[in-house]
Amino acid sequence: MLNILLIAIMCYQLHRFAKERGLKPWSFVLNYFGACLLVIFLLSYTFLTIYGQESLTTDEGRRNALWFEPVALLFEIFLYLYFRKRIQKSVATSHDDEDHTPAPPTTPEKKDLSYFR
Repeated sequence: MLNILLIAIMCYQLHRFAKERGLKPWSFVLNYFGACLLVIFLLSYTFLTIYGQESLTTDEGRRNALWFEPVALLFEIFLYLYFRKRIQKSVATSHDDEDHTPAPPTTPEKKDLSYFR
């Protein structure tokens, strides 16, 4: 339950942060959401593979499942920091392109042909 709440809050923050910078926020939000769900499913599959299907029905199995929770939380936090840094970097490069002053027209220099006279 904590993972879902944390994912929802961080998706909202990524959306708000990208929108403030003038970027399309849904690519960041969906990539973050998809990666978090993928890791949660992979950790669940790993747990069920190691401890078996009936492990969640016992108290010892639930205690063993708690060892996987910090891994998921750390992944979600570091992934959020990664996407936030990507948004910050993409803004820095996009502001450089906003100065659209046209280049002055250049006229080709005439060659010195005086030696032909």
